[in-house]
Amino acid sequence: VLYRVPTAGMTVKMLARKVLGSVERWPEICKLNPAVNADTVFAAGATVSLPPDAATEPADVTPLPALRSRPAPRPKAVLP
Repeated sequence: VLYRVPTAGMTVKMLARKVLGSVERWPEICKLNPAVNADTVFAAGATVSLPPDAATEPADVTPLPALRSRPAPRPKAVLP
């Protein structure tokens, strides 16, 4: 999974905590990216390979409710 780092200053351990759920999984990121070590600080927009089980979607975002169209207004009764 390719992941684009959203903000500058993110470290490998911060990235592991965010997308893998645990800081202890940072070596997995380093294995997939040979140019990256434990002290690497990413620039904004850097592309990083992640393990397939990485959660790249934000977990705290809830989907919007489904929209329903409003019923057509009833015509007014015409009195004689």
